[in-house]
Amino acid sequence: MGHQYGRSQAAVFNEAGEFEAALHAANEGMGRDGETSELWFERATALAGLERYDEAVGDFERAQTLDAKDAVL
Repeated sequence: MGHQYGRSQAAVFNEAGEFEAALHAANEGMGRDGETSELWFERATALAGLERYDEAVGDFERAQTLDAKDAVL
């Protein structure tokens, strides 16, 4: 599964239902830039897909916080 321009590898894996691979890709990306709301969102999506809901909630909340900081309004 290749990377699609403008989308994280984690997003591509999540869309394909490959949640373990998405989780791994999100964790790797966060190792490079842990303040990206997209990666927190994709990791949360992967965790939810793996039925790890308690962890997913925390990551969704972190993604929302980071996204609010990046808002350009």
